[in-house]
Amino acid sequence: WRHLKYRWRCFATWTKKTIDAELADLLAGYGIKYQVSFS
Repeated sequence: WRHLKYRWRCFATWTKKTIDAELADLLAGYGIKYQVSFS
């Protein structure tokens, strides 16, 4: 949580390109790394 908070604080200094790359990376990794089962 602390790490995430730190990343969001840096968010304002990122360029749009960086944000897009980070979001794409996050979303790509979301399905694999943070897979949640609702079964």
